[in-house]
Amino acid sequence: MSKILVIEDEQNIRTMISYDLRQLGYDVALASDGKVGYHKALSSDFDIIILDVMLPGMDGSEIAKN
Repeated sequence: MSKILVIEDEQNIRTMISYDLRQLGYDVALASDGKVGYHKALSSDFDIIILDVMLPGMDGSEIAKN
């Protein structure tokens, strides 16, 4: 089973994406701001990261570069 991290600050979008992915059988982790998402990305092995660009705490572009 693939592990997916969704880093998205808007609750409705985060909920919709995670619901759909879980219905498809994926293991989904969530983060609502850039700093938390960055630390989660470093602390576990994810197959895919779905990343919003405009995030509080740490910009999505910064996360992608690191």
